[in-house]
Amino acid sequence: MFWLTEETRTAVVRVLRAHKPKVLLTTHWDDPHPDHANTSRIVRDAARLATMARYDAEAEQAPVKMPAIMHIVVLANVVPSFIVDVSDFVTEKTAAIRAHARSFIAPNQRNGHADQ
Repeated sequence: MFWLTEETRTAVVRVLRAHKPKVLLTTHWDDPHPDHANTSRIVRDAARLATMARYDAEAEQAPVKMPAIMHIVVLANVVPSFIVDVSDFVTEKTAAIRAHARSFIAPNQRNGHADQ
């Protein structure tokens, strides 16, 4: 389980400062899975903190510009504002989904139970 703590914020700040991304993709803050919602909050907080020169000064990393943040939407109740074509990566995406199959609900299931 991921928690929104100073330790998790600082760890992400250090990664952001090391790699200087222009865009961050993270999960949606309203995702029902606690790890996903917490990850969103950690990433958003760290992105802002990474711009502040005095935050985590002991790491001796320069602050970075605030990256754009995009939230990945996998929720039925949120309408996406844009869609990215990932057809070139379908094989890898399918393998990743299969590796985490327990995190998904099969189409023939409701409330975790198979339809009869």
